[in-house]
Amino acid sequence: HSNQQQLQNAQAIWQQLESLTCKQVGLALSSSRLPTLKGWFKLALIRKQHIYANSDFATALTEWRRDYPDHPANHLVTRDSKHADTTVHQIGVLLPLHGPLAGAGQAIENGILTAYFSEQKSRGKRAPKIKVYDTTETDVSHLYDQAIHEGADFVIGPFDKQDVTTLSHHHLRAPTLALNYSMTNHLPKQLYEFGLSPEFEATAVAEQAAKAGHSHAIIFAVDTPTGNRIGETIASHWQAMGGVIEAKVYLDEKIHQTDAIETTLNAKLSDIRGSRIQKLVNQKINVTGRRRQDIDVVFVAAPPQQAKQIQPRLKFHYAGNLPVYATSWIYTGIPDPKQQRDLNGVIFCDIPWALEDNANLRQVRNHLQSTWPTSYQQYARLYALGIDAYVLSRQLYQLERLPTLGIQAKTGMLTLQDQQLRYRLRWGRFDDGIANIIASLTERDIQTA
Repeated sequence: HSNQQQLQNAQAIWQQLESLTCKQVGLALSSSRLPTLKGWFKLALIRKQHIYANSDFATALTEWRRDYPDHPANHLVTRDSKHADTTVHQIGVLLPLHGPLAGAGQAIENGILTAYFSEQKSRGKRAPKIKVYDTTETDVSHLYDQAIHEGADFVIGPFDKQDVTTLSHHHLRAPTLALNYSMTNHLPKQLYEFGLSPEFEATAVAEQAAKAGHSHAIIFAVDTPTGNRIGETIASHWQAMGGVIEAKVYLDEKIHQTDAIETTLNAKLSDIRGSRIQKLVNQKINVTGRRRQDIDVVFVAAPPQQAKQIQPRLKFHYAGNLPVYATSWIYTGIPDPKQQRDLNGVIFCDIPWALEDNANLRQVRNHLQSTWPTSYQQYARLYALGIDAYVLSRQLYQLERLPTLGIQAKTGMLTLQDQQLRYRLRWGRFDDGIANIIASLTERDIQTA
């Protein structure tokens, strides 16, 4: 436990340092007397001064480890890794730009290009070249080889799960940042996975509810592939931690859900044979004017439109005092108090991009929203994914050296575990139709076991 605590303390200190400017860190370093503090400032300065120069960063890091052998961050800095001396000159981007995934692909591309132009503006000619390849019609292995042949020394993509799986069996000749998770367990050494994973969030939601002391749950899931995936992941993780699922209700996307909800909460007698409900326990229904007393938490796996109908009905059927947990699927990522009032009280996890509010983030989000209003409305988080994918193409080596401390990307802290990138999730709750961060729940990075 103390090791875990030390890591969390180190992460908290590092996160503060990552949010400071180079100048601020330099000033702090020159006025600092305490060796441990000095070590932290020095490490942060190395990271900021050599953000685009891997080999200089590597040299400075070696010196830092020699100068601060007993520093609490010393063992969190890994030994030298594969591509210290590679400067990225050209990035090949593999994305679906036609067909059913086109909307998502274009949002990611817009994010990548936004980050690229912002670097180009600040650094001029030293920014790398970018070439985009459409994965819709062509075999992804062939496209990958073409990108490498045409000069790519870093690849971002692909986005399609099947394509990522295909590439995981391919001979990779450059660091490759896939924007989804492959279906294979073992990743070849040049392949990194970076995606928004509903399962990762579902696991975090189950853990958070268990930490809050709840044990008897009911799950409402929209009957779609995503709804089922999130619902199943919550259920299996919840049960693995010793929690009980009292009932699981599949809600039809289009119908009013009042009957299924009433049945499940035993608020009135109902013929459950025809409704789309899978009873896991309690086959007999005892009807009183009160809701069942055996439930102490509700999980919702539904997008905003459907979720909005669940919460008021829970209140109506005597269950308004039950805590309700959800993944980021419940929130569009764009504030809309009038529409979101019916979600009041729901606790959910999300990436910092959607929940945090500082001048820097606001400026980028407003720019994206005004440039691509319709696309951003639908794919806000994929814009964040694109921006960070570009940031990582420049800073992946540094993250490999500081995997558990992480790096501050545009959309929050990113850490690296087994070649998978992790966002540090934030927790929010709807109050008066506005998603606010719950500070007390953001302390630690919730990692999937």
